[in-house]
Amino acid sequence: MGKKYRGKPLNFGKNLDTGRPVKIAPDRLVMHTLIAGGTGSGKTVCLEGLARQAIRNKSPLIFLDPKGTVYHRLVKYCYKRNIGDRLYLIDPNDDRYRVGLNYFDLPVASTAKKVGLVMEAIYRAMGRSQENDMTITFERWGGAALSLLADAGLTLADFHSVLVDEGLRRAALARSSDPFVQSEWDYFSGVNSREQNIFLQAS
Repeated sequence: MGKKYRGKPLNFGKNLDTGRPVKIAPDRLVMHTLIAGGTGSGKTVCLEGLARQAIRNKSPLIFLDPKGTVYHRLVKYCYKRNIGDRLYLIDPNDDRYRVGLNYFDLPVASTAKKVGLVMEAIYRAMGRSQENDMTITFERWGGAALSLLADAGLTLADFHSVLVDEGLRRAALARSSDPFVQSEWDYFSGVNSREQNIFLQAS
């Protein structure tokens, strides 16, 4: 995050040696924190207390609860405080409400810019190796595949399917209006299977 969060500090507890309160400063709320303790020592209650403080302070909060018990208590807490309209409830086990993140929805001007940002993220995650035939191939065909996804309104989750499923690729190309994307995939369809496999391995 580029800017420090300037909300209110959260009361974390009390220092047993000094008796003084322990608070989490606003700019530390975006950092990782480990709460360790044995079973029944109060870790979950502590987290719920911190979450309730964040809600009262109108601080941004994302709360993930695998068991669901604290989740239900926090929902009831929010409705008692008449702030239920500020909640976005997501159950990852319910296909009807599964939410995906589409990097091609980024608010940038052009498809080329979006593709460039995704390619850069891939290089940062995987490491940018020295230039060789494989990296050159990925630079070309990875960009062509991402451009097709972005232009056809698909997501990164469709990347592999577009490469190996000719029917899906044709459907995506039918929705694409980019002549560069069309020409690249026309070329791909015309090369032999060995060259296609080299591209697939690079991607």
